[in-house]
Order: sequence, then C-alpha cells, then structure tokens
Amino acid sequence: MKTHELLTQYREKKEFLEQLKTYADEVMRRKLSDEKIKIERLEGRVKKFDSILKKTHKKEMDNPFREMSDIVGLRVICLFQKDVEIIKEIIRKVFNVKKEEDKSTSIPTDVFKYVSTHFDVTLPDDFHNDEYKENIFEIQLRTICQHAWCAISHNLFYKDNKTVPREIERDFHAINGLFCVADKHFEMISDNLSNRTS
Repeated sequence: MKTHELLTQYREKKEFLEQLKTYADEVMRRKLSDEKIKIERLEGRVKKFDSILKKTHKKEMDNPFREMSDIVGLRVICLFQKDVEIIKEIIRKVFNVKKEEDKSTSIPTDVFKYVSTHFDVTLPDDFHNDEYKENIFEIQLRTICQHAWCAISHNLFYKDNKTVPREIERDFHAINGLFCVADKHFEMISDNLSNRTS
C-alpha cells in the first residue's frame, strides 16, 4: 500500500480507533473494579502513523487495518505475577479472545528476554455498540518489574534497531534476570505480610 493511501485511511479511521480505545478501556476498568483487582496502571493508545507505516512495509501488508491487531492497544500493569494469572482469567471471560500469546513460554530457560502476555480480542458480545464489536485490539499484561525491563530495553535498543555489542547484551540479559528474581521475591514478601495479618 502506498504511503499517501495509508495516511488517508489513517486520518479517516483515527476518530473511530480512538473511540474503540476508550470503550476497551472502560470495559477493562469496570471489570477490574468489580473484581476488586488492584493494579499499578492501565493505559491505552492508538498506534502512531509512522509505526503503522513501518510495520506495514516490514510485514508487506496489503490492508494493515485488517491485518494488524495492535493498532489499538491496552496495557495492564499489575504488582505481582499472581495478579497476572487472575487478570488473564478476567480477560478470557470478559472479552472474545482471538489469540493469546505468553511470551515467556517461547524463551529458553537459560535466556532472559521480553516477558509479557498478549491477547488479541474483541469487545464483549453484549457490548452496546455493534459498530465496534468486530474490531480486534490488543491487550498486553505484565507485572511492574516486567514493564520496567520492557520499557528500558525498548528505548535503549529495539526502538531504533540498534546493534548491541555482545558484552553489553550479556550484561543486559543478566539485569533482566535480576528483575525476574525481584518479581518472585516481591510476591513472597506480599504473601508473607498477608499471612501475618490474616
């Protein structure tokens, strides 16, 4: 698809995409509140045009607005890994899940890389506005430690496709290992404090 054609489509669809993001955010927040799930942050975004253009060319897409599932996205950041498992079940129950991918299952045990769970979903069947119910969007789910690692690594290396020297890459993966350990120990401390007060 030519750049000017893609830009025209993007401008035409932008308001619709922003509204879809708003609806998705409202559904997610309401359900988390109903279930009394405490999270660190819930954020949404519509992918910027330059990012869509880059991915369209890289993946050789003919119709990115149909082929790309992450143009609209939510990110749920929670405190502990146990919260991730609870929120996964909420997402499966509330939304129509088209695809679920746990990034950690595809990584060898001796390698520390990007860890997150991604869902491609549509709004619930009983959502009040039929116009938006068939549109797929992405929900990313991770702990605050996983998010810190992802945000730092993305901005340092992956955002600009920088080549990482081997010795730096080794150190960086080792730091990710520390984040993984921190995740487990924060949860252990939380469980310990809960047991003391119960």
